[in-house]
Amino acid sequence: MFKFIKDMFKKEEPILEISLDNIDEWFDQESSPIKDKLIQDTKDLKLKLYEQIEKANQNINVLEYAELRNKNIQMRAKHFMHGNRLTYIKAMRNFLSQINIGNDHESMLEFSKTFDKDLEILNKTTNRAYGILQEFFANESRNIAINIKNMDSITKEMKKVLEESKILKIKLIKEMISSLKKRIDFDKNTSNSLIEKKNNKEELIYKKNKLETIRNEFKTSEEFDEFKGLKAFAEKIKKQISEHSSKLTNSFSTLERSMKKFARQIYEHEDIVASYQEDATKALLDDKELIILQVLDKLRIAVLKGTVELKDKKKEKTLEEIENLDKNYFSEFISTHQELLSRQKEIHEKLSKSNVEDKLNDLQIKVDKVQLDVETFNNEIQDISSELEKTKIEELKQNLEENIKNFSGTELRIVL
Repeated sequence: MFKFIKDMFKKEEPILEISLDNIDEWFDQESSPIKDKLIQDTKDLKLKLYEQIEKANQNINVLEYAELRNKNIQMRAKHFMHGNRLTYIKAMRNFLSQINIGNDHESMLEFSKTFDKDLEILNKTTNRAYGILQEFFANESRNIAINIKNMDSITKEMKKVLEESKILKIKLIKEMISSLKKRIDFDKNTSNSLIEKKNNKEELIYKKNKLETIRNEFKTSEEFDEFKGLKAFAEKIKKQISEHSSKLTNSFSTLERSMKKFARQIYEHEDIVASYQEDATKALLDDKELIILQVLDKLRIAVLKGTVELKDKKKEKTLEEIENLDKNYFSEFISTHQELLSRQKEIHEKLSKSNVEDKLNDLQIKVDKVQLDVETFNNEIQDISSELEKTKIEELKQNLEENIKNFSGTELRIVL
């Protein structure tokens, strides 16, 4: 009851507010007593450890030059002793020479953690030699063992002091402060980059819209209309030439069977007949003397005489077609064809002189390039936005505040 009433009137400790810029300095002051005490404690332990290393080296020298108290042992036993003494001394000196305590607390802690394993290996490699040396140099070898045992005790004490000192917690908090600052700087730079890329994208969109307007206006210009008219007229003439040639081709298609039979009878005109079957229009234009008229007349006579055998309907159709393909027909065909070709050439020359298509293509290429740049910026903006979404500044800050509270008991708010 009294505790409840006491708690009611208990003043809440104000939350300490510290800017992120000053948190390093504040935390260094807060953790300074722990670090100062640890520095002194580890310094004393290091001195003790180095003293034992020095004593161990001195005792190894004593062992190396120690003489047997019993001079009357057998030579074989002397050799046996000597070999084991050399092995033991070499192992001990090698072990001591490789000891590296380090100067920073992290290195010291790592050393204290690995010392046990190194010592275990040493014991395994020297156990037999030590046992033998106990029979010959009991005091000398025992003194070295005592030095190693003292070193083990000092190292264990160093490990305990380091682990209980909160130095690892201090290191963790310092790293957390650094990470928060780096993350904030990263977000700031990334946000600036995002703004810059968005601005660049908007400029490109404006540029693209302007180019599209120019392109669309060009498509409605008198110059473009004239160009479209020429293109349409060129297609029309092309179609007329094709249709005109098809009439002649169809006529010779009707005569194909009879002409093939006839060509075998008049071998001198075999090439002429073949050229008209392959491309009637080209053959007629190349046939300056209209030899085809002679061929057709001879074919007509052959059909009438029955030299070229055809069924009644086919015979009638063939004679009718031959009748149509007279000199006047060919002359008119050539005249019309040449006129169409002349008009086609004239249109193509006008089109070749026009740069409308080049202008339109150039505008479209520019539009496409700007659009590609816009898409590139879109991808970059999306990547940056995704990266910013992963960032949890507030979470990092709260985690740091909680760790500082657990470490020092101080409840604070870091002001970004």
